[in-house]
Amino acid sequence: MGNYRVAFTREVRLAGGAYDRLSDVNQFWAARDPQGSDLFTRRGQLNEYDNLALYYVGTGGNWNSTTRFRYYNGQRDRALLGEYTDAAHLLQPCRQYRIVIEVMRGETRFWVDNTLYFSARLSVSPKAGYFGLRTVFSHQIIRDFTHLSIVVSQT
Repeated sequence: MGNYRVAFTREVRLAGGAYDRLSDVNQFWAARDPQGSDLFTRRGQLNEYDNLALYYVGTGGNWNSTTRFRYYNGQRDRALLGEYTDAAHLLQPCRQYRIVIEVMRGETRFWVDNTLYFSARLSVSPKAGYFGLRTVFSHQIIRDFTHLSIVVSQT
């Protein structure tokens, strides 16, 4: 899979619409199905992800009460790697967040507005997988998406 960085700007818009809810800025990366090649047989319910291998951050989940970092091992185990419940790590309405996900030199990191929220050492580099965004009854704007493969010298 190599070293890479995914970056984007994401905002939860609240303007009185049917799906304007301050919750669930979710993203996953290095996602693959160890039992098959087709991830696209799921309808989006969270428990349908349990048999995938992936990293997942849910910012402002559970009605904006938690921000969690998990690793799904593909065998129905969702290891909690980190969690915040304080206001500084939860969502604010109509605020633009710059999110950066890095997988580099045996580590994965999740940044929000240049602040490191989570990092994890990897026992092995993740195999090739998908990146995805997940929303739950919310109105979100996503823009300025970039993906970079990074060459790291061995010196």
